Amino acid sequence: MLITLLSWLVILFMAFAVGSVFICFAAPDAFSETSRADVSVVMGLLVLNVYAQVYSIFAGVGKGAFCLAFAAAVLSIFFTCFYINKKRTGMRRAFGFGAGQMCMAAVAVLLTGLFTMKAPSHVDTYLYHAQTIRWIEEYGVVPGLGNLHNRFAYNSAFMPLQALFSFAWLLEEPLHSLNGFLCCFFVCYALLTNRIFTGKSRLSDFLKLIIPLYVFLNRNHISSPGSDLSAMLLVLYINCKWSECMERKEKDIQSFGAVCLICAWAVTIKLSAAVCLLFVIYPAVILIREKRRRTIVTDLVCGIVTAAPWLVRNVIISGYLLYPYAGIDLFGFDWKMPASLLEYDRREIIVWGREIKDVSRFEEPITQWFGTWFGSQMARNKILILAGFAATIILAAVMLFKLSGILGKRNRLQFFLKDAPEWLLVVTAVTSEIFWLFSAPLLRYGMVYLLMPAAVVLYLFREALGRERFRRWTVMGAAAAVCLIIVYKDEDFRAVMPHGYWRMDNTKQEWHGFEIYSPVEDSLSGYYDFPAVAREEVLDEIMPRGNKLEDGFAYGVEQ
Repeated sequence: MLITLLSWLVILFMAFAVGSVFICFAAPDAFSETSRADVSVVMGLLVLNVYAQVYSIFAGVGKGAFCLAFAAAVLSIFFTCFYINKKRTGMRRAFGFGAGQMCMAAVAVLLTGLFTMKAPSHVDTYLYHAQTIRWIEEYGVVPGLGNLHNRFAYNSAFMPLQALFSFAWLLEEPLHSLNGFLCCFFVCYALLTNRIFTGKSRLSDFLKLIIPLYVFLNRNHISSPGSDLSAMLLVLYINCKWSECMERKEKDIQSFGAVCLICAWAVTIKLSAAVCLLFVIYPAVILIREKRRRTIVTDLVCGIVTAAPWLVRNVIISGYLLYPYAGIDLFGFDWKMPASLLEYDRREIIVWGREIKDVSRFEEPITQWFGTWFGSQMARNKILILAGFAATIILAAVMLFKLSGILGKRNRLQFFLKDAPEWLLVVTAVTSEIFWLFSAPLLRYGMVYLLMPAAVVLYLFREALGRERFRRWTVMGAAAAVCLIIVYKDEDFRAVMPHGYWRMDNTKQEWHGFEIYSPVEDSLSGYYDFPAVAREEVLDEIMPRGNKLEDGFAYGVEQ
């Protein structure tokens, strides 16, 4: 576990250093009333992620990419220490915390570290996550790579960041500790900044309680390098930070704008997070009304720079701007994947989320597939689904009640703008749940969309009933119980070096002068046998575009 913790320290140092400088230039007046150190880390990860994607367009993300990023982080620290006023960097913290919170955070670090060091057990890791990372490490982005394996075309922005911090060029076993770092960081953020412990809890504190719960429920996926955990943790963080800014009445709209930039980053990690872009409406309206052209230009440039490398990688890998949406067909590259493959993949994603797993049933209305989907869930998930749906109905009723009151007033627009942050928070939570249900309702990330409305309703009930604040001993007791439940013992525990990826059975064959591996069963190729295809038949359907792997692959094109 020692190597895992050291890798976390390196990631934390680099993210905080780069993020602090970025905020000082992009949003100097932001977060004057809330904690800023956590935003610096998140913004630093965003910048490093954009950097890794840009680097991957030109070369493999390995030793050179890491050393350059580390040097930039060191320079950023010196710049921060000597040229930026400490008050402006937000070195102070807006939330106080005591010994109890520190102890819980320490326990969270250790437990998360234990889960991170395990060998990844997620099936998708061996289906395409590991191979995706290996391709990025070795070659960066390769034209038509989606033709080799359609899952490579999913192109989550999170994978280049994984490659940047895998340290495959340094260690015998490549690390897969980035999801563990994010879980650890966000759980510590949720515990250390939670005002339930000080008796002044607000809605943001209820939302923060979802973070450790979500991590606990998905503890077996922490060691896998997939994008589900990272995307959903970012969605939770966005809602928590938005609520903090709203409650503490941030003086400058840049605070909300910075949160919206994180929304754009979350979408590049997983498209299912797209609903959080609704938050952009509020700062956009305010900035336009106040005619703050400089801030508008800065925000637009930051948003475009965040999304552009991801879109470019999409085009290079699949030939399309967004995969798997063939309707947005703007390019005619020879490596472009067949539109029929994209449509089939899109439908397959949706039907698998509905637990029917039969693409021919894609057109079924919700009245037909809902029973199958709900009935296939385990008891725990059924409870989450029912609680989330009930909370959504209650929130919808509350929103309609408040809306009827506002419509009866003369200055409707003024009242709307006054409570716009609260409205957007609730509307986004409800819309996210509906979008998830009608797209691909997998519970491993959908539970975030179920838990957020439940947290909001719990807060409203407490306010309406006028009950006293949660007593510290109750919260501490609940935390202690959770820690006892998730105490982890493993006979394969390693004190220094974490487990690597499992080795999968593959067969090697010659293909147009290249050595290509194909999995023996279940399309699971793993990390070590590289490069690999999902199934052997794919090699009969594609051709290499040149004499080197980095030249890419084309579908059904003769040389």
